[in-house]
Amino acid sequence: MKSTDKEKVLERITSRESTRYQVIDVDERRYVHCAADTIMYSMLVDRKISVDVASFMGSAYRVEIDPDKPPENLHMLAVTGDLEKLPENSSTPSRICSYINFFRNLTEFEKWRSSLGDTSRDLVRLLNMKEAYEFVRELIRQLSWKDESQCL
Repeated sequence: MKSTDKEKVLERITSRESTRYQVIDVDERRYVHCAADTIMYSMLVDRKISVDVASFMGSAYRVEIDPDKPPENLHMLAVTGDLEKLPENSSTPSRICSYINFFRNLTEFEKWRSSLGDTSRDLVRLLNMKEAYEFVRELIRQLSWKDESQCL
């Protein structure tokens, strides 16, 4: 991906509003829309970053995201199946953003999942972090040929 394309993607995944995910990169802090965006950010800048995560369980924690090695202290990431069945979400650039989250354990995931509507609840599944990194790499490959008017 060209440098200008990377900058466009970094701009697109950055949120002007606070979110559950605050990236700390060198001395800069910025919010991104979802857990996949934190991994994508690290891969695009090609360096390790820290991320402050606001947990669904009410606590906050920090994780280190390396562009090449999935974190060991973060076990899973939730992602959806059939995207067309998901409700639109006008506060994020993609309908999947609000469904892609980090979870430290199955209890945290199940609590979040139980808060979803029936249709959405049936579409989410867990990915281990190796699968999550593969998912994000595929997103980046897809973005390399999309124009800026298209969504993730």
